[in-house]
Amino acid sequence: MTYFFIDFLKDVYRTFTKAQQLAKLERHFRFHDLRHTFASHFMMNGGNIYDLQKILGHTQIEMTMRYAHLSPDHLAEAINVVSLGIETTGEVVDLWQARKKSRESVVCC
Repeated sequence: MTYFFIDFLKDVYRTFTKAQQLAKLERHFRFHDLRHTFASHFMMNGGNIYDLQKILGHTQIEMTMRYAHLSPDHLAEAINVVSLGIETTGEVVDLWQARKKSRESVVCC
């Protein structure tokens, strides 16, 4: 059973390498890179870090956090969960300046 699995993995790696060669990619990707890509997309599409930890088989959450790289655009969108009463353009904003700006626009009494 173990030998079958090892042969299967070797075939997967060979196929992955051959596909990269046929695609004439300028950058070489490791098969393991797909694991990081999956983790990032899982989180950016609303996945839970604890579920991801179980899926990846990690015992420590710190290891899972290394896998789940979030793009700057995703982090900018995450800021919009709490809007602070201001419009953002999808870029990362200085929260201190945004807070000051939202207080200035409040009409009181």
